[in-house]
Amino acid sequence: MRAIRLSLCPNDVHVLRVFRRHYGVRADRTLKWDLEESVEPIVRNEAIKTKDLPGNDRLGANELPVNLTIAINRALLKFDPIALRKDSAELRRLLTNRRAPAKDGVIRTRAKTLERQIMERDDIKMKRAKMSPEEQMALQKDLAEKVLPQLRSEFYHWQPIYYTPYLAAQYIVCRFPEEYGVLSKIFTELASRRPDFHPQSLLDFGSGVGTVPFAANGVFGKSLNEYVCVDSSADMIEMSKTIIDNDTKGEEPLLREVFHRQFLPGLRDRQYDIVTSAYSLLDLPNVRERLKTVRSLWQKTKRFLVLVELGSVAGYDLIMEARNHILQLDRAGKRSSRRVVDNLEQEEISQIYQNIPEPGEVFSPCPHKVVCPRQVKANSSVVCHFPISFRPLPFMSFRYASTMTSRYSYVVFEKSAAEGQYEEPSEQWPRLVESVRKRHHHAICRMCCSDGTLKELITTRDKHTGPLYNLSRQAKWGDRIPFVPEKRSPEEQKAYDESLVRSKQPSLTSERAGVNSLENLPEEDLDTTNHRGSQEEEDEDCLDEDDRTSKPSRDL
Repeated sequence: MRAIRLSLCPNDVHVLRVFRRHYGVRADRTLKWDLEESVEPIVRNEAIKTKDLPGNDRLGANELPVNLTIAINRALLKFDPIALRKDSAELRRLLTNRRAPAKDGVIRTRAKTLERQIMERDDIKMKRAKMSPEEQMALQKDLAEKVLPQLRSEFYHWQPIYYTPYLAAQYIVCRFPEEYGVLSKIFTELASRRPDFHPQSLLDFGSGVGTVPFAANGVFGKSLNEYVCVDSSADMIEMSKTIIDNDTKGEEPLLREVFHRQFLPGLRDRQYDIVTSAYSLLDLPNVRERLKTVRSLWQKTKRFLVLVELGSVAGYDLIMEARNHILQLDRAGKRSSRRVVDNLEQEEISQIYQNIPEPGEVFSPCPHKVVCPRQVKANSSVVCHFPISFRPLPFMSFRYASTMTSRYSYVVFEKSAAEGQYEEPSEQWPRLVESVRKRHHHAICRMCCSDGTLKELITTRDKHTGPLYNLSRQAKWGDRIPFVPEKRSPEEQKAYDESLVRSKQPSLTSERAGVNSLENLPEEDLDTTNHRGSQEEEDEDCLDEDDRTSKPSRDL
């Protein structure tokens, strides 16, 4: 540990301490890394631009196409622009701070606990037996008046949003450019890593004003010939149709073969090449409905399922909930199939397999199928999210900056392709989960790796080869980087473990993931008492202003 402190500036040492406190990961400088052999010649080629480096799917500041911007402006002409700008900013604040509804059982349990505490404090239990029915009713009313304010302060008051034409217009102003940029970035990586994939159909759950079809069309072009948009709000559907139809004499619609529905298609065997749910899971009223919807979307997926939410704690939690559920469906389906098919006829076996979810792989952003390492630490406000830069609508430019930045959390599932079809080393490349911290003659990269752990690489100009050092400084948050760790010999691993003990630091070694594994941390290392309060304030000075997660507030 002393060697690390001597080689880093004081601010870097503080950052590393915070990183360990959040994730339980030590900066292991003895673990050697190298470039993937297949990409080293590409990186050494000085003619290759940074944007063309392997694993880089960046788009810069995403901007809406001109014809789409014109169609949106036409759809908004009937609304007062000054009021629309003001109200859309309020809607953006509400949507950004939104959280999932609390579970009913949790609220009831907490209410009973508070009621019991009040009765014990005021010694009401003994007096209650001697009260008349009228006095008991008054007591119950008095208890409710004391308990409800406490429940309101502890639990988020979720309410459904009922969209009107004016509210749909506000949504376009505050969310359309951002969502278009996010979906374009996800689809661009999908098309880059699967160049042989040419989708023909798309199903969008919670389609809203139609952002997903436009983003998909911008990436996949004319190969898509069917868009099914599902949204429960008739006014949102009407606004989407207005933009798509581009209702001007002599001009063709911006998209063709777009079908709008208020409910998911009922045909169970009907599948779509791409199924998406973008910023919609937070609108579902409870866990049961969310998991039911995710399961239904997975059954309707032919190749890719894309789930996107806000990059807040609430959005990340819902993405992880859906991710874990689909992976659990995969494992449960395999177990149930092995149990029941042994003594059955062929027809019965076929019927059973129709009800078992098809196996799937996590396509992005995770290079693994195990639990997200950032879920290991309970109640942590640090989540896995990624940045997106976008340009707002032109008439919003004087209120906002010309380029805005936001955060999003997402997961993309791929239904299993032919065995061995996509087993290139690039599928196992780690992904940067934070911005690269560039310092004098060294850079700090924090990555999510294929073994399901968070690891940290510190590259220096003196100790690492030119391509490795240069690529680490050029990489951006969210990029996949072609780094592979060199395996330690048993003697080297033992020596490193002993050095951890000598430095009086908790050993984080494990047989599966090496020194930076988060799976086998002792409970005291996972304790995060008051993590969202005092500890968050303590760490605030080392985080970028954009990285601070705003505390959610109650809906109006």
